[in-house]
Amino acid sequence: MAEPQWRRRYEQLAGASGYLNDLGNEVLRAEGLTGPRDTLMMAASAATAAEGLALALQEEWALYTPQEAAAVTAALQVTLTQTMANLRFLTVAVGQIAARGDLDLASGAGLADILRELAVKASGQTVTAQDVASATRALAAAPLSRRLPRTVHENMITIGERIGSPAELTTLAGHHHPEATAYGCGCTLRIRGGSELYYLAYGDSHWSLFAEDASQTDACGRRFWDDAHVIDLDLLDPLAHPGQIVQAVEEALQASS
Repeated sequence: MAEPQWRRRYEQLAGASGYLNDLGNEVLRAEGLTGPRDTLMMAASAATAAEGLALALQEEWALYTPQEAAAVTAALQVTLTQTMANLRFLTVAVGQIAARGDLDLASGAGLADILRELAVKASGQTVTAQDVASATRALAAAPLSRRLPRTVHENMITIGERIGSPAELTTLAGHHHPEATAYGCGCTLRIRGGSELYYLAYGDSHWSLFAEDASQTDACGRRFWDDAHVIDLDLLDPLAHPGQIVQAVEEALQASS
């Protein structure tokens, strides 16, 4: 995607004005965004920035030159255009929730029709605040088709069920934490990938795979792996969707075969 006009205008001003800071140079990239926490963070940041800009523009000395006003106007143009695109992306994202079997679009009060109309209006850039409010209410009231895991242990069980018979859940004696939500529960999932065996576990703030034949044993007889033999799945959330974790596992096993 080409750099938006507002960014070029900002950089021109930054080169000529000593009072401008580097905030505008911190462009948020989509790389590494992996789940709802990142998505919600981006949405909250956008809303907060919009509210902050409203406060800034109401100050008497908000702007000094028409060129600065042009930079703000260009940024607002990008914001308007991207908001319409984001509403379309939102309807696609909800469709993906339904495709995974976590949402029945027909179960909500007109949810499918509301989202379809929102997508059409967003494409034509005719969305109103009332359209968005209606979609917000409908989505907030829509029930999940199945409950998502609430603990890491529940997540491990669900992951094992989705992988099927090759997966075997084991628990470390004396180290089981079934109520854990922010760290490992003390379980590992033994998975076969081709002719190799792997262990899936959550620890050190990320989900990882460990090749069984690459393990070592310390003086106390405990098994461990060096970093070179750990496959990081690039998922940090301990309560990441089990389907997302299974997908990451399958991709990692395919890449390592």
